[in-house]
Amino acid sequence: MDLINDIIEWLGKFWDVLYNFFYWIASAVLVLLKWLLTGLLTVLITIFGEIFFFIADGFFTIVEGFFSTLDLSSLALISFGSDLNAQLVWFAVQLGLAQCISLLASGLTIRLLLNLIPASLTRI
Repeated sequence: MDLINDIIEWLGKFWDVLYNFFYWIASAVLVLLKWLLTGLLTVLITIFGEIFFFIADGFFTIVEGFFSTLDLSSLALISFGSDLNAQLVWFAVQLGLAQCISLLASGLTIRLLLNLIPASLTRI
């Protein structure tokens, strides 16, 4: 009877060692898999972020080029040039009022164009 109990006890210890070994292997594989998937996800997010910023940069370069061709500064004071004194026109040019009016007009144009985007597309 002692021999059977010893065999059962030995098999129980062997089973515990075997179970702990495979549990350790599975834990190590899961940690490695988690590390690899986290790295892969980080790389994919970085790549998609770079692609998005590349496309956005190209779009904003086109928009900047479009609005830089709309130089309204030359038109800002020409219409008032005949009605104003030469000293006042010179002072306005030195202050950069034409560029100020051009920037304000461009800003308002951009804002009005952005208002055309439906609110449903911009809400999360």
